[in-house]
Amino acid sequence: MLSGAAPLPPEVEVASPGAVLVVDEDGRLRDRSPRASVDPALGTLVIGELVPEAIQRGANAKRLVHDGSALDALWLSLGEPPPPSGLDERDFAAMLHRLRNVVGILVASLDTEDLVGSGPASSQVGSMRRREVDRLVDVVSTLGLAFGPSSARGFVDLELTLRRTLDALRGSAQRRDVQLRLEGGARARRPRTGDEPLLAAAIHALVINAIDASDAGGQVLMQVSEGPASITISVDDQGPGLLRPAKGEPGTPFQSSKRGGVGLGLVVAKRAAFVHGGELHVATRPAGRGVGALLWLPTAER
Repeated sequence: MLSGAAPLPPEVEVASPGAVLVVDEDGRLRDRSPRASVDPALGTLVIGELVPEAIQRGANAKRLVHDGSALDALWLSLGEPPPPSGLDERDFAAMLHRLRNVVGILVASLDTEDLVGSGPASSQVGSMRRREVDRLVDVVSTLGLAFGPSSARGFVDLELTLRRTLDALRGSAQRRDVQLRLEGGARARRPRTGDEPLLAAAIHALVINAIDASDAGGQVLMQVSEGPASITISVDDQGPGLLRPAKGEPGTPFQSSKRGGVGLGLVVAKRAAFVHGGELHVATRPAGRGVGALLWLPTAER
């Protein structure tokens, strides 16, 4: 459930830092991220030609795209620092506060059950406790994905990851009377190395945000498109647009526009994009209604 916050204008977006060039083992440009395409220096580079040595030396990180493809994703900071791998003191305090709230509800439910004994009231308390236990497990798992180590070295079947994630969320969409559609899923059938649970969590976060933002009768559309050595996964909803959290900025840890939200979904999505040499962009669509989320990921060449 969303709060009553007003939508942010389209020019305010949640995005992963920097830009990415995909190069082969000879340093020739094979593909580039959306932000690299509009950058004054990177956008003029010609596909198939050598990337200037000065640009290659300026890359702050080099992450493998796929073991069998001989392609690398060069991340250029464009003056922005990489996302932090841990929690600062304020975020750590916020995390503890959230966990204490969930544990406090669980303890209170145990005390209440002792008082009411058996019967319908006890059954209701038990159901509430089950939901809070599930929520606690989800919070702990999401913390690991948002801040834990990632090797990003296993083979990832991107198409299968997409379809499994959507299938797991169809029940949530049906309960809200929201249509969930996938177009071009077969285009994700492109090999790459990665951290499959992290990528699945990123896609899950983008889609569940879109479902939660949608009114009854709305639609969430996921589309997959191809580049020479990349795929782009877009998720569009028909909700009010990107909302500002009650505190802080969208996409920062433990700040959510949802009542009871943990505020880590977009944190996980940004981290998944960065770890896999990709880009994430989430913003209100230019028409002023609905959120458009775009996850760009380098892959092997066609």
